[in-house]
Amino acid sequence: FDGSSEDYVQLPNDLLDGMENVTVEFWVRSTNINKPINTVFHATHTGSNDFSIEFKADQITVLSQYGTVRASATHQNHQWYHVAVVRQGETLRVYENGNLIGEGTLTSSAAFNIEGAVVLGQEQDSLIPGAPPPFGGGFDATQSLEGQLDELRIWNTACREFEIASNRLRSLGAGQAGLVGSWTFE
Repeated sequence: FDGSSEDYVQLPNDLLDGMENVTVEFWVRSTNINKPINTVFHATHTGSNDFSIEFKADQITVLSQYGTVRASATHQNHQWYHVAVVRQGETLRVYENGNLIGEGTLTSSAAFNIEGAVVLGQEQDSLIPGAPPPFGGGFDATQSLEGQLDELRIWNTACREFEIASNRLRSLGAGQAGLVGSWTFE
């Protein structure tokens, strides 16, 4: 991801639909960690932050329609980090390199209903109904990821800490219980 507003990956729009419990995990390496926002994952229904993961020099921020959780961390340029965000009902946990680094309570455990785009590497600030994917975007280079992603996995379950720690260094193929999507970027 080069940090431009044109560099992003779009995933299936219904990827998170109906999920009350979900785990999003990935490896990330920033080349501009001091940028105000390095958006890794963003899903939107209304044009707001329905579910967004931001990677920053001093924290990982998860924004959702049900609240925001900030997990303090120290990140450096050109270093790989494994991040897992786990939503279990109203509880949201953030793990880095297999360790819990932040936890917060959301205002609802309602299932996701994402009708806009699910994108990697860019936050989507607005939607244009009826527009072709990515539905108008409102993409902004100041909010895009500068760096690399790998081993993105989406689970329809709240993975436990020991599962995150033991699986983060393994390549997992199709057929894993609860794994709804897996992407590698080589």
